[in-house]
Amino acid sequence: MSLKHHHFLVVLGALVCAACAGASRAPADDPSGEPVRGGELPTVRIRHDAVVVARDYSVSVDQLWAVLPGAFADLGYQGAPAKDRLYLTPSLTVRGRLDPKVPNATFLNCGRTTAGGQAANEYEVTFTVLARARARAAGTSRLEVIVDGWASDRASRSGGNFCSGTGQIEESIFQAAERRLAANR
Repeated sequence: MSLKHHHFLVVLGALVCAACAGASRAPADDPSGEPVRGGELPTVRIRHDAVVVARDYSVSVDQLWAVLPGAFADLGYQGAPAKDRLYLTPSLTVRGRLDPKVPNATFLNCGRTTAGGQAANEYEVTFTVLARARARAAGTSRLEVIVDGWASDRASRSGGNFCSGTGQIEESIFQAAERRLAANR
């Protein structure tokens, strides 16, 4: 992971709690899968090694930022803007399937269960989606997306697995942003 990505994740850690009132998730250092609450606001933590998926755009960062809330809404993701052009969802819990026609492992990589199955398909999954619009050179911009989560065994509640996006959720956010940018031209 580059220093820029590490800085991005450190900034996220400081912003997530303030931007997601009402959301909680299992932090990376709490393998129990239970939410950790801090004061009145729940705490959401992102693993330091969470995967950042990025795409560059030939528009200004202000133009990209302006379409981001609508792109999330188009996909059915509730979210909230935070400072530094960061947009994020509260923790989202999946008890069934994200899409009735497709297994969850299509969208989330949560490793394997103790029996060897795909944890995203068999465990309860809680995840958060974060997107950050960044300025690039000469009126261009970059959208960085992180999907980070936790899968826990519904029956035992012991142990669990970290989850990351497979690229499908990230790609859907990129495409939704592109549709909105095209509509604004």
